[in-house]
Amino acid sequence: MRRFHRSCVLASVLFLGIPAFAEMDFTGDWAPRFYEDAPERGPGPELGDYLGLPINAAARMRADTWDASIMTLPEWQCRPHGGDYIWRGPSNLRIWKEVDPVTRELVAWHAEWLRSVDRPVYMDGRPHPAAYAAHSWAGFSTGKYEGDVLTTLVTHLKENYIRRNGMARSEKATFVEEFAKIHGVPFEATRGGAETMYPEYRAKLKGAQAKFVRNGNAAE
Repeated sequence: MRRFHRSCVLASVLFLGIPAFAEMDFTGDWAPRFYEDAPERGPGPELGDYLGLPINAAARMRADTWDASIMTLPEWQCRPHGGDYIWRGPSNLRIWKEVDPVTRELVAWHAEWLRSVDRPVYMDGRPHPAAYAAHSWAGFSTGKYEGDVLTTLVTHLKENYIRRNGMARSEKATFVEEFAKIHGVPFEATRGGAETMYPEYRAKLKGAQAKFVRNGNAAE
């Protein structure tokens, strides 16, 4: 029994020296919290509010001429949210993983929202379909881990709105889901830490921002 005890202690020490596994398991049921962006995620923002959107004149005109009564049409009653909008939608979320039955390797994460469709994020390295392939509400998503960050690329989306006040995007849109890249923030700053709480961190951030812009890579 003494020998077994010492072996357990040694195993525990060795285990503590191994870095944590980066790929988190997202499996489970998730509920939204509407303490931020309430108008955006509820009834929709005010008409004419296009702040922060990289739009052209055609998109602006389309939104300006949008009629909210379109939402009352029968064919719109059960229309799903698009894969790029649903993360902000007023729906619960269920996530599960698909595993290869032989190798037990992760094939895809599946995300399913109430009143929406199953959206798989393929993790097995498969390529995106050709441009002429069918488009869907969920689109076609592939993902990869960059450190402990899961980055996904989504293509083949049906035309849909990106803001519930008439602002829409075309079926040619693609999007990348990664916090740092979306907001143009150096990846290092997004990891938090005590030093990021103080104004003095801005000096360090400027150097990191210059490197970020020069390399065009959120992981740098």
